[in-house]
Amino acid sequence: YQDKTVLMFDTSSYSFNELRKAASTIAYNLNKIGVKKGDKVAVLMNNRVEYIFCYYALALIGAWVIPINIRYEAAELKNVLANSEASAIIYEKHIDNFNVFNAIEDMKNDLPMLKNFIVCDNEPIEGKVLLPRILELKDDESFEDVLKKVMEIEKNVEEDATFLLAYTSGTTGNPKGVMLQHNYFVSICHNLNDLWSVERNNEVKNQSHGITMSVAPLYAAQGFMALFIELLTGETIQMCSSFIPNEILRYLNQKNVIAFHTQPTFWNLLLTVPYFHHLDLTHLQRCVVSGSLCAPTLAKKIAELTKGMVINAYGLVEATCISTITRLDDTPEVTFNTIGRPVDGVEYKIVDSDRNEVPKGEVGELALRGFNMKGYYKNPEKTKEVIDEEGWLYTGDLVKLYDDRNLSIVGRSKDMVVRGAFNVYPSDIEDCLYEFDKIHDVAVVGKPNDIMGESLVAFVVPKPGAVLKEGDIMKFCRGKISNYKIPDDVFFISQMPILESGKVKKNVLREWAVSGVPESHQLLFNNQTILNV
Repeated sequence: YQDKTVLMFDTSSYSFNELRKAASTIAYNLNKIGVKKGDKVAVLMNNRVEYIFCYYALALIGAWVIPINIRYEAAELKNVLANSEASAIIYEKHIDNFNVFNAIEDMKNDLPMLKNFIVCDNEPIEGKVLLPRILELKDDESFEDVLKKVMEIEKNVEEDATFLLAYTSGTTGNPKGVMLQHNYFVSICHNLNDLWSVERNNEVKNQSHGITMSVAPLYAAQGFMALFIELLTGETIQMCSSFIPNEILRYLNQKNVIAFHTQPTFWNLLLTVPYFHHLDLTHLQRCVVSGSLCAPTLAKKIAELTKGMVINAYGLVEATCISTITRLDDTPEVTFNTIGRPVDGVEYKIVDSDRNEVPKGEVGELALRGFNMKGYYKNPEKTKEVIDEEGWLYTGDLVKLYDDRNLSIVGRSKDMVVRGAFNVYPSDIEDCLYEFDKIHDVAVVGKPNDIMGESLVAFVVPKPGAVLKEGDIMKFCRGKISNYKIPDDVFFISQMPILESGKVKKNVLREWAVSGVPESHQLLFNNQTILNV
């Protein structure tokens, strides 16, 4: 497929040849300025095609890619650069209101390992390398010669060498650097390609080929995994710099977009666009939803609107991003209510708090083995907390068997609320409230209580134009869930605090449950602030 368009970014198109040339040229020029195998290279950019080139360029060299969350503040950025011992950074001068250039200038004296600064800019800057320049070759350099040199460099990269140093966007504590290796990415991408490839899967092999679209940030697992997996199909993947719903819908409305990689949060945004429900999206054959738990109600809505197959994918960075997935031939009940079963090469068990396997059908913590991380960088203590001597990774996610082979997520072990004598899983309450046609989004957390130990607090984002009271929430729950699961308090808010991965920051909600909702997230009904009705 060398001359076929494999990548579309916004309105630009690239063949495999052009992608290889860009990646190889960057690899060659980076190596000339001293970037070598084992070096840690941070990448801090918005979604742009150069980000994709850099992933493959750094892989060719054998350098470790450190994708940086673009929402970090200066202190968080400095913490990651220091912890990772990054020797180079590729970055944009400004990201939204964050002056990245000035921030790095202020901190670079405290980061002695950081030697190479590659700036995405066209104007010369003293002491900096310009990213557009390392995309070019000198007049006396031929690409054929450059390619030979890069291939020689690549031969020295072991298949089990670290490729990615991904810092967790966890909801508690400081981010930890997760070391992920080349061959695990390759294996998972091939296994998933076998499952959902338009060309290879018997369910869809006779359907017309088309474009796969992804809207996730390239620094996040959903973004880079969609890219890596879909390139193996030989089909075209469309990626974009904008996350504006109207722009995304413009692409989706094109009849040749047959697959869509996204996360539940983004679907919730799309559902608020008035004309979205009037679009004909029946050309979508599959919608892959990952990043956070897709509630059964939302999965049903996606299937109804698109008439396509919803594919639920589950994983965590520590297990190379994707561990279980629903299949194209699953029944709607399995698709809507489970995270499917493990991909090839992954095994699981469900354990209690002592890490002993629980009886079939009972709730327990999910443990995985197969494509697990090498460990947390420079943090063996934390590594030992989550990976045992037999290689089992304990995820912190509570699951149970839905049937003989498919798993259902119940919640996070830390999310479980002990209310009186009962263990309450917030997902039970959230799934119930998602059925309420006036609710757009909901999350439930525990709050310390002197009598009950913990009480239940629901944070609710109403649909546009809907007016709700606390009593409406209680009334809706009665008869649908056990009385001990009915929320004790309800806060109506304008939007959820979320990570870029789409996961709700439940640690923040727990703080709000105690101290109150900040003004930025307070909801106005008839110009009056509604905190707790």
